[in-house]
Amino acid sequence: AKLVTMLDRQALYFPVLASLNDELEGAPRLPTGATDWQRLAAWDAWRYVRSVVFVSCWHSSLGESAAMWALYGNRGLAIRTTFGLLCQALHQHANTNPPNLDRTVVGGMVTYADPDETSLPEDVWNPVNEALRKRWWYKHEQELGLIYHLHSNVGLPKSSDQLGPTPKQQGVWVSCDLSKAITAIVLAPFSPPFLEEAVKAIS
Repeated sequence: AKLVTMLDRQALYFPVLASLNDELEGAPRLPTGATDWQRLAAWDAWRYVRSVVFVSCWHSSLGESAAMWALYGNRGLAIRTTFGLLCQALHQHANTNPPNLDRTVVGGMVTYADPDETSLPEDVWNPVNEALRKRWWYKHEQELGLIYHLHSNVGLPKSSDQLGPTPKQQGVWVSCDLSKAITAIVLAPFSPPFLEEAVKAIS
C-alpha cells in the first residue's frame, strides 16, 4: 500500500521524529562535566527538534540478508536505490549561503554512539547531527537518513504536564522523481506469489 501511494504521489514519506518507535531518537549527548543549565538547554532543544525534523530512513547494505528481511518484513518488498540517485531525484531548493534548512532535504549516514560518550555541548544544537545519531542499540539497522525541516510544525503541548511541544503533522510527503531514484523493486523471500504480479501491474 505504501508503494502504491509513493508511485501515485511521486513522493517519499517523511515521518516526524516524535512519531518514531525510538523515544530517544536523536537524544543529545553531554560531557560528564556539563552544567545543569547545559543539560536543560540540550533537552529543551531536542524536544523542539523532535517536532520540526522529519526523516526518511534507508537500510544501507551491498545486498540482501536474512537479518534485513527479518527486521523490515519477510512478506513485503524493498526499494533499491543509491544515495546519489536519491539526491538527484528529490526536488531541491536552489543553493543558498548560508543554507536554509526549512523545507530543504539534507542527508547522510546515521552514526551510532554510546549515550554516555563525551561530546562537546555545542554538538547538541545541530538538528541534522541530532537526527543522524542513534544509540549503539540500533547499529544493526545501518541507516542512511534523509532530513526534512518544517519549523511551522511546532504545536502547543497537549497537557500542562507535557514538557515539550506537540508536532502538528505526524508526517509529510516530499516530492521525488521515483523514476530516477528506483533501480529495482525486490520482493521478500517469503512474499506470496500474487505480490509479484501486483507490483508489476502498478510499477
